[in-house]
Amino acid sequence: MVRLALEGTESLDAPYSTRRESGSLAESVVDPNSCGVPDDLVEPSDMARQELERKCALAHALLETLHGNAERIVRMVYGFDPEPHLFNGYDADGLPIPDHSAIAEALGVTVATSRQTLKRALDRLRVAVQELVLEGAEPDMELAA
Repeated sequence: MVRLALEGTESLDAPYSTRRESGSLAESVVDPNSCGVPDDLVEPSDMARQELERKCALAHALLETLHGNAERIVRMVYGFDPEPHLFNGYDADGLPIPDHSAIAEALGVTVATSRQTLKRALDRLRVAVQELVLEGAEPDMELAA
């Protein structure tokens, strides 16, 4: 079928039907990022992009479990849009060191409140990740202390 499309005898927008499905030929072409594709057809960059998209979706889903300043502070420390990335360099593990004075100023809270809120938010995120692990998901994420 693909060979016929390449030879010009079929249009990708042309109706395509078999006993099992109907639609256009373009809809029947296998997505290289989906499961079930032979490994020799998938490039490493495709796998890396798919893994990055999966991790980003997981991070954003976890962020949605936080509310108010907790979500904003985590976004500021780790550089998630739409908040500014407010940090003082990186620690030995490569994690950002929070700039609590800048965060406190941006949110109109005290530095101590910023620290406490970040600690509690990361604790909540760890619990959420542990629940995912218990449900059988593999989050592949580490949250800073």
